Amino acid sequence: MTTDVISGSAGNAGSLSVIQWTFIVQMGVISVVGTLGNILVILSFCRFQQVRSSMNLFVLNIAVSDLLITAVQAPTRLAAVVTGHPPGGGGFCAFLGFIGFLNCCISVLSSALIAFNRYIRISKSANTYIKLFGPLKSCLWIAGSWGVCALIIILPGMLGVGRFGWDEVRSQCDLDSNHPYSRYYFSLVFGGGYWISVSIVVVFYVKTYLFVKNSVVTIARSRTLGNKREYVSTEMVRRTRHMFIIFCTSTVLQAPAVLLESIDFTASFIPFEVIFVGIFLFGSCHAINPFMYPWKVRVFRRAFKALLQCKRDLPFVPGQSSSHAT
Repeated sequence: MTTDVISGSAGNAGSLSVIQWTFIVQMGVISVVGTLGNILVILSFCRFQQVRSSMNLFVLNIAVSDLLITAVQAPTRLAAVVTGHPPGGGGFCAFLGFIGFLNCCISVLSSALIAFNRYIRISKSANTYIKLFGPLKSCLWIAGSWGVCALIIILPGMLGVGRFGWDEVRSQCDLDSNHPYSRYYFSLVFGGGYWISVSIVVVFYVKTYLFVKNSVVTIARSRTLGNKREYVSTEMVRRTRHMFIIFCTSTVLQAPAVLLESIDFTASFIPFEVIFVGIFLFGSCHAINPFMYPWKVRVFRRAFKALLQCKRDLPFVPGQSSSHAT
C-alpha cells in the first residue's frame, strides 16, 4: 500500500481520486459549518448574560479551540490535498501541526474540566463551588488548560520524540511521517493523554451519578428534603446529563481515529480507507460540537435563535438563572 493515499499525485484537479474529492468535500463542509457554528457559540456567550456561567465558560473554551480547527486548519488541509504540498512552507506547516494537536488537547481537557465542574456543583456546597469556579477562578482554569496543553504538546518534540511537519500519509500538516519517532509521539503522548483525559471524565461523571443516586435514595427513605445538602435540583441533574451526552457524542466521533492511528500511524497494515473513516469522524466532531449545545442545552438554543433573529436580548424566562454559579 502506498503511504501518501490522500496526496497521491495531487496538483491537477482532474487527476484527483475519489478519496481525495471526498476529503475535499469533507474539509469544505467542516470548515464552513463548523466555523459558523462555533462563531454562534462564542457570540452567544459574549452577547447574552444568561449564557455566561462557569460551566459555559468551558464550553466557550471548546468552541474557541474548535474554531481554530475549522477556520484555520481545515482550509489549509483542503489546499494541501489539492496541491499535494504543505501550505506556506515547512515552518508554517509545523506551526499548523502544533495548532492541531494543541486544540485537540484543549478540547478534551475542557471536557474533563466540565465533568469536574458538574461534580463539584452537585456534590459540594455552593460556597465550595464558588471558591473553585467563581468568575476569576474559572478564567484561571481556562488559562491553565492552555498552558498545560502547550507544555504537553511541545515538550516531547523538544526531547526528540516526534516532529511537527508534513504528513505524507494524510497529506496534511500534522506530525512529520518521515520522522522515526512520530509514531511514538502519537501513540504515547497524544493517544495516551487522550485516553487518560477520557478516563478522568468518565470517573467524574460516575461519581456524580452515584452521588445523585444516593441522594435520591436518602430522600425516598426519609420522604423529606431534610438536609438541603442531600438535595440535588432537577435542573442541575438535567444540565449534567446533557453535558455527559455531548461528551459521549464527541468521544464516539474522536476515539476511532485516535485508536486506529495509535495502532498503525503510518497505515502500513490497516487499510487507509479504514483510517480515513476515522479521520472523517474526528474532523466532523469540530463541526458537530457547536450544534450539540443548542440541541441539548436550552439557553444555547434560545441564544442561537435570538442571534439568527438579530435580537439584542434574550427574553426573560422564570427559573432561568443568569448567575455564574450554575
